Amino acid sequence: MKRKLYAIRDLKANIFNTPVAMDNDATAIRSFGDLVSGDKTSLVALHPSDFALCFIGEFDIEKGILLPADTGYVQLACGNDFAKGE
Repeated sequence: MKRKLYAIRDLKANIFNTPVAMDNDATAIRSFGDLVSGDKTSLVALHPSDFALCFIGEFDIEKGILLPADTGYVQLACGNDFAKGE
């Protein structure tokens, strides 16, 4: 069984934050959207255009191995997609 791995990319710093495992792209996008439009004390909510949600690979929970995305990463959403008034 495999879990999908996602990371938020800081486009200004050109780095990825710590990855998280989610069920699928839809739930990852929903969580990212909640982060962007939520509490305005987080950097992601304060500067949504600086961040993007990326699929980075999978974790095989039976074999204990990481499988990177074929292209390195796939950008699924940008903070601007969810920002209000930006």
